[in-house]
Amino acid sequence: MEELQCRTGIKPDSHQNLVYYCMSESKTHKVTLYNDDVLSFQYIMACLIQVCDHTPNQAEQCAITAHNKGQVDIASGSFDEMYKIKETLEYVSVKTSLEQYESNMH
Repeated sequence: MEELQCRTGIKPDSHQNLVYYCMSESKTHKVTLYNDDVLSFQYIMACLIQVCDHTPNQAEQCAITAHNKGQVDIASGSFDEMYKIKETLEYVSVKTSLEQYESNMH
């Protein structure tokens, strides 16, 4: 049987725990997009497609959700990955925040 191991070399006690551990390891932070009344939907969508690799449908749904609810989580991953996304979006005037990711899998 193949030995369970995550990228860090930690060996969880079961396959299910490996999945949970690896998911939590790789998703430590999230980027949240905030609504503003200045930038157009098309501009926000183009930024999400370019910076976050969203599909046009994903980008549209995120833009609509941010508009209707005031904010939406647009990406999750490692701190370094999410920091790059946040900084790039802030550079092009898209209002975002970087926060610690809290999984709702518990």
